[in-house]
Amino acid sequence: MSKSVKCKNCGEEIDAKAVVCPKCGVKVKKAFYKKPWFIAVAIIVIIAAIASSGGEEADKEIPTNNESGNITDVIAEEIVYEEYTVKTLLDDLGENALKAENTYDGKNVKLTGKVSVIDSDGDYISLEPSEDSFTIINVSCYVTDEAQLEDIMEISKGQRITVYGEITGVGELLGYNLDIHKIEY
Repeated sequence: MSKSVKCKNCGEEIDAKAVVCPKCGVKVKKAFYKKPWFIAVAIIVIIAAIASSGGEEADKEIPTNNESGNITDVIAEEIVYEEYTVKTLLDDLGENALKAENTYDGKNVKLTGKVSVIDSDGDYISLEPSEDSFTIINVSCYVTDEAQLEDIMEISKGQRITVYGEITGVGELLGYNLDIHKIEY
């Protein structure tokens, strides 16, 4: 006696080896993840992933001995930041969004601009050009640690500040996203 399965279309019991349901004529799809070759490949991939992640990272120590004791400061001291103004980034975005994305996405920047939004939840602030100009597009700077919230509590909308961080997204409609490393005001 051979195994049987139910047709997913009509519910009729059919032979597990059937290619087409004899009652409704619908092609019977075989679950690829139940085939021996798929199981073998999955096991090999899992073993390779475990082997490639083996122990090297566990031996590294995270530096924490600095004056403030803040790991963000240690990371910020090791990163080289390229200096820009918000106006420069927005002008480049307006001229060619694709080029702006290729130029700035993933780059660590020292960015100067005027605070246009301070999020009430403390998730982000937005910067616009320091000049008196109307803009819908801006740079959204996302908070990455508790110390930055204290800095944000001390600034005001309209204030000119400098933010150090990594640009994590570029879009012609919403502008730039940046993860904050450090704020100067």
